[in-house]
Amino acid sequence: MAEPASESIVVSDFLLRMITGLLGGILIGLERERAQFSGVKPRRRKESSIPGLRSFGLISLFGALSSYIASEFREIVAGAETLMPLALVSLLLFVAFYAYIRMIKQEILGVTTYIVMLLAFLVGVLAGIGFILEAASTSVLVTMILALKSPAVKLAQSIEYRELLAILEVAAMFLVIGPIVLRLSEIAGFSSLYKVYLFFALVLALSLTSYIMARAWGVKGLAYAAILGSLVNSEAMIGSVTQAIKSLKEFSGRASLLGKLTAIIISVMQARSSLIALIALYIFTGYDVVSSIALYLLGLILVSIAILGSLSGIGGEGVDISKSLAVASPINWGTAARAAVAYAVLTLAANIIAGRGFEAAVAVIGLVGGLVNATATILSVASVASVLDPCIASASILGAIFTASLNKVFYADLKGLNKAEVSVLARTVVLLALVPGGFMALSYVFCP
Repeated sequence: MAEPASESIVVSDFLLRMITGLLGGILIGLERERAQFSGVKPRRRKESSIPGLRSFGLISLFGALSSYIASEFREIVAGAETLMPLALVSLLLFVAFYAYIRMIKQEILGVTTYIVMLLAFLVGVLAGIGFILEAASTSVLVTMILALKSPAVKLAQSIEYRELLAILEVAAMFLVIGPIVLRLSEIAGFSSLYKVYLFFALVLALSLTSYIMARAWGVKGLAYAAILGSLVNSEAMIGSVTQAIKSLKEFSGRASLLGKLTAIIISVMQARSSLIALIALYIFTGYDVVSSIALYLLGLILVSIAILGSLSGIGGEGVDISKSLAVASPINWGTAARAAVAYAVLTLAANIIAGRGFEAAVAVIGLVGGLVNATATILSVASVASVLDPCIASASILGAIFTASLNKVFYADLKGLNKAEVSVLARTVVLLALVPGGFMALSYVFCP
């Protein structure tokens, strides 16, 4: 009775690998098919035809079947392990012949198609040897890169030299200097140094992102940057937004735009922090502690979403601010440095308070830690929530979100803003901070 079940498992595994390889190739071919019929003039389509959905699907299936036989039958069939090298050589010869026909006979330049054919084959190879997730991920990644051709070309055509330098500087901060700082912090035994550095680099990256999105999509670009950036780090995002606003020298609606963007940043942060708190509390403590605070956190999420919904029309006037951006550096080193110093000082203060060892001090940690970073504070509170009074845990988390809303004034780059703009920023911050503040008060009043 055991053999049929075992045979069924083998057949299912084989089908899963082959189907994954085939679908991975089809996904890549689908993009190539779309590119062929959207970017080629009708009279040239037949002449410049490139492999499409079926061709790439079969190439990937060829790779999957070859690698499956080579790996699973090498001990059963003599010479099975040589099938993979033969399959690869066959594909390379085919690609070389196809490239000769297109580039020499038809005089069609470009190497993307040939590279993609090899990648489709490798997707099949991954699926054939059982790396299903890796094969699927690779096919999606390849398709995404191919689909980004049009936006990438437009960006390359419009980018200025100083903006290219800014991109290279930010890339160097993460890819070159970052690993060095990480290694030094490990040697010195001071991991907080690397966290401060990451915060500094993140501020630079968000500054550049908001600049590029504003330049490409105007008001809507800044709104998109505010939403995406706040999902990562709202403190860094408020500095980037205020910097971008200051660069709009000839734009008359700066104060109103600043107020709306600030509201977006805070609302996204409040919703994100509340969701993180619910998940973290459930993971660390289970249902009991979550149930005591879930109502307030869910209420805060709903209110934040409602506020975001009311701001959905931002940029709908069709105002183009991309040309109003001042000729200045797309990244602001001063803002990043000030934010990093503030982060380090406030983190040190929070750690000192935590060292007191009193349960009531956890509520203070929530308030102080929120001034630095809501996510880090919430996770630290959730990790010890199982030994805390639920009222203390609730007050700490909502308090962190409350002060994380207020800290936007501290992290904003106010230098260069006029009084009206500073007033709008402060008023927006205070009004939105009242939302988690109100829920914190409710949790205290109705705490059992």
